[in-house]
Amino acid sequence: ALHFGAVTPALLLIAAYARSADTPLQRDALGAAIPLLIAFQATATYVVSAAPGAPYYLTLLAVAPILSNSSLPLSKRAAMWSTAICLLLLAALTRLPHAAATTPLAFGGLAPISFCVVMTLVSAVQRNRSARRAWLLDLRHRLRMAEIGLEARHDPLTRLANRRRLEEAAAKLWSDDANHVSPISVVLYDVDRFKAFNDLYGHQAGDECLRRVAACALEEIGAEDDVAARYGGEEFILVL
Repeated sequence: ALHFGAVTPALLLIAAYARSADTPLQRDALGAAIPLLIAFQATATYVVSAAPGAPYYLTLLAVAPILSNSSLPLSKRAAMWSTAICLLLLAALTRLPHAAATTPLAFGGLAPISFCVVMTLVSAVQRNRSARRAWLLDLRHRLRMAEIGLEARHDPLTRLANRRRLEEAAAKLWSDDANHVSPISVVLYDVDRFKAFNDLYGHQAGDECLRRVAACALEEIGAEDDVAARYGGEEFILVL
C-alpha cells in the first residue's frame, strides 16, 4: 500500500516535472527525492513490520543511493546529500533493536555494501565533473564559432558590417512577410577628398579618419534591423 499508493505516484510526478524544473536547485531537489523516497519507504516498512525478515529492508537504504548515483544525472550536491542521508539513516536503524530481534543489527555486516555506496558516489561526482567540463568546452567552441561568424561579417578596420553582412540584411528585409510593411531608407555616402587626405597625412591618419566616420554612422543605428556598413574604400551605407 505504501509503495503503490504513495511512493510510486510521487516518483511518477518527479519524472514528469524533473525536466521542466526552472532552477538547478529545483532539479537537485527532485533528483535527490528519488532515492530518499525509496529509503524512507524501506525505513517505514522496517519500523512497522514485525516479520523476522524485516531487517532485509535495510539493504534498500544502500541500494537506493547506488542506483541513483549510477543511473540518475544528479549533481555533485544532490548525490552527496542523498547518499549521506541514506547512510546516516542506515547507521541509526542498525543501532535500534527490531521487534523481531532482541539485539540491534551490526552495522559491520552492512559495511561492504556501504563501501559500494561510497564508490558509486565518487563515480557520480567524477561523472558530473566530466559532464560540466564537456559542457564548458562545448560552450567555448560555440562562442568561438559565433565570434568567427561575427568577424566574417564585419569590416576589421571600422567594425562596421561588411558587404556580406549587408547583403544578408537586405535579403532578410526583402524576404519578410508582406504583412510587415515599414519604410526603408538607404543612405549611401563617402568621404570627400579622402585620397588627398590620405596622401597628405599618411595611411594611419586615413584609417583613423575612417574609424571616426564609422563611429558617426553607428550613432545613427536605432532599430534592431538597422545596418551600418562599409561599402567600399571610403564609401559607407546605412540601411534604416
